[in-house]
Amino acid sequence: MRNATIVVTAALALACGGGGGGFGSSVGPYATSMGEHYANENPGIPCPTYALGDEIEMNGFSFRIDEVIVADAEKSLPWIANSTERKHFERNEKDKALIIVASARNNNPVKSRFNLSVNTFGTDGEQGSWWAYNEKLVVAERGVDEWDSNLPPNKWMPWIGISNLTDEAADGSILRLYHTEKEYDPTDPRGRRKITVLYEQAVIDLGTPTRGPHINPERRDGNVPAAATTPTRRRK
Repeated sequence: MRNATIVVTAALALACGGGGGGFGSSVGPYATSMGEHYANENPGIPCPTYALGDEIEMNGFSFRIDEVIVADAEKSLPWIANSTERKHFERNEKDKALIIVASARNNNPVKSRFNLSVNTFGTDGEQGSWWAYNEKLVVAERGVDEWDSNLPPNKWMPWIGISNLTDEAADGSILRLYHTEKEYDPTDPRGRRKITVLYEQAVIDLGTPTRGPHINPERRDGNVPAAATTPTRRRK
C-alpha cells in the first residue's frame, strides 16, 4: 500500500529525464489536459505528452506503444480462472478489452528489471485495471513469450497489457507511464516508514484504437464454446 507520495525537486526531475511539451504529432486534447493535470498534481515533475509510436526514455529504459485495439473481452471459465476478472466483465457489460501492444528496451549494459508503472484512463475519466487472463489469450495467439520484467540489455522486448474501457471512452484515451521508488521518509523520527517517491512521468495519447475481433479466438465467427459457462453455486 502507498503510505504517502512526495516529489523530488524540479532540478532533479530534469536531470532524471523528461521535459515539457509534446513530442508526437497526434497528441489530442484529453492527453494534453492529463499531462497538465499530472504536472500540476506533482509540482517540479514535468509530464510531457507523447503520441502512439513515440519512444519514451525513462529510468534507463525505452518504451513505445505500437498498436492499440479494442475488443470484446473473455469473461468465462475455463479461460478466465480469476473470479475478479470474470465478475468485472460480467457486471460491466459496456466495458471492452483495451489491448495495448508495446515494446520495451533496457538501455543499461546489464540485465535489469523493468520497474516503470502504467495506468490507463478513458476520456470519461475512468481509470482502467489490468487483466492477466485476457492478456494470456492475446499473448498465446500472437506467439510471444509471457512478460519477464528482467530485460536483457539493448534489445526490444514485446510488452502486452490488457486494460478496460467503454467504446465511448476509447478514442483519445491515454496511458500514464511513471517511475517511482520506495524510500525512507525523512520526516519519520524513527527512520522506519517508507514512502513512494515519484521521479518521472509521461502521458501517451492512445489515439483511435482499431476495432478487433473477440479476444478469444474460439469465440469468433459466432462460435460459443460449450465450456464458456460459469458454474453457479447450489444453495445448501
